[in-house]
Amino acid sequence: GSLIGGCVAMFRPEMVIWAVVMGVGRGLLEARESANDKAAPRNVVGRTTLHAVVAAAPFLGMCVLRVVLFGSVAPLALRAKPSDLQHGLVYAAATLLIAGPPLAVIAPRGWLALAPWPRVILAAFAAHTLTVVAVGGDWMPMSRLFAPVLPSLAIVFAHLASATRWPSSLVRGALCAAGQGWVWFRVGIDAGRVGADRAELIAYTHAELRDDSVVAALDVGWVGAAHSGDVMDLAGLTDPDIASLPGGHTTKAITPMLLAGKRVSTIVLLLPAGTGASEAWEQGRYARGVESRIARMGWVRGRFHHRATIGTREGLRYVLLEAPRD
Repeated sequence: GSLIGGCVAMFRPEMVIWAVVMGVGRGLLEARESANDKAAPRNVVGRTTLHAVVAAAPFLGMCVLRVVLFGSVAPLALRAKPSDLQHGLVYAAATLLIAGPPLAVIAPRGWLALAPWPRVILAAFAAHTLTVVAVGGDWMPMSRLFAPVLPSLAIVFAHLASATRWPSSLVRGALCAAGQGWVWFRVGIDAGRVGADRAELIAYTHAELRDDSVVAALDVGWVGAAHSGDVMDLAGLTDPDIASLPGGHTTKAITPMLLAGKRVSTIVLLLPAGTGASEAWEQGRYARGVESRIARMGWVRGRFHHRATIGTREGLRYVLLEAPRD
């Protein structure tokens, strides 16, 4: 179990704390069971250490692999998006209040009646929450960083239901359902259309781009899927040189020299809601900071022109700026 939990941290590095807490808890319970609740200190230390090491081993192995392949122990995202404690607090608070499962396990008196294993799950969830706050949350919507641990709270809820009175479980279950229902109707329905919308956007954009273009974009995912040539990642998530620049995920200090050095010939910019392409260009104001910075550059304004405006059914609208062929 500790090994499987640790494997999660190979793909989501912030999960390593959760995995280690789960492993240590499992080790403590094993020590108690093997000694009939009178475990010798040496047995406790040995078992908890073993489980902690097993839980952390996949993460540490991935760190070594990153050093070998990329020359850095940390994921590039840590440099591309510096942590922001305030954003992390807002991100965690939104999850705790709206996602649903956290509300289903808020029962301080019931916690005292819980068996040890559900308490370990709660402790691991609390540790993961603090980790997410420390790393500054995420720029993606719908509490992606909490998604792997929310299902485990169902186990805690089931134990609480057997240890508390049924009206309490009914209220907590209703709060969970209300939170998830609100998210579904407010965000989930539209999110279910994202795949089809992006596929349509990718196909349309592909037809607008020359194969020999170097495209600069902040949303490097769908743009990379639409373009068969080179893409300059304005966020730095796939480019160590840009990741090391001052600024956050959407505010990197891109310079005209950097754009020229990358031989950028097409720029993709997201329009603010309710703003037309002409108005945004005249004001030099786009949806994200780095896009507005680029649009105000004299080098860009003197060289690039409007190529096309593309959009999605969900209301996102992008402009393609293109430089003439040399």
